[in-house]
Formats: sequence, structure tokens, C-alpha cells
Amino acid sequence: MNECWGIGGTSEDVLHSFSLKEFRFHTDCIPGKHISHTVLFLVNSVVMITCQELCGYGHAGITLGVIID
Repeated sequence: MNECWGIGGTSEDVLHSFSLKEFRFHTDCIPGKHISHTVLFLVNSVVMITCQELCGYGHAGITLGVIID
């Protein structure tokens, strides 16, 4: 079963961007601006979110796993 989820973000310092590679989804997080998208996810899956912008020290370690339950 699939479900639509809202996903969004913002930045307080520098330009960030992230991708959901499994969904061919990419967005930018611009300082001071809130972004919002709707994405169709497969229930009972794990989605990896990775940083796609060279945003500074620690960039390579910015990853997030989201469990869609």
C-alpha cells in the first residue's frame, strides 16, 4: 500500500539540499525559506535521505533514515 506524505525543510545558515534517491526526488533548502512537497511512499519501507550540497564540515555524514510505517 502507498501513502502520500508531506516532506519539507528550511535552513538557518547555508544552502542545503537533499535527495530521496529511490524516488528520484531532489530539493533545495534555502536559508529563510520553507519548502514543501508531497511524495508517495510505500508503507513498511525505509527511505534514506542524503545531503546533496557541499554545505561545510561534516557534509559527508549528513544522512537520515526514515521508517514509513
